[in-house]
Amino acid sequence: MNYLKLENLLVFQTAMEINERGYPLIRRLRDVTYREQMTRAALSIPSNIAEGHGRMGNNEFAKFLTYSSGSARELSIQFELCKRLRLRDAADADVMRHLLDQECALLFGLHRKLKE
Repeated sequence: MNYLKLENLLVFQTAMEINERGYPLIRRLRDVTYREQMTRAALSIPSNIAEGHGRMGNNEFAKFLTYSSGSARELSIQFELCKRLRLRDAADADVMRHLLDQECALLFGLHRKLKE
């Protein structure tokens, strides 16, 4: 799988979109703890995909996809908490959670394919 260009992988493109759409929402949070933790989780998604892609072999790539998936789930819950605590607009949080659900499905599918 590593022979494919990273930028051509839908899972990577979606991870980048999460950051492009999510960062403006995150940076406007007043709560520094939320802002910093959410930024780390968001950055971790494409970063781990890229690191795994750069490793030698499908097993290593698959391992890093699990890290990305964990970060995506973490960020999704953080957006849900922001919505419940009224730190972010509910519509913004829902859009991001939907995008993160899509990313998790892509990560799962690619992970399964790499393990075959």
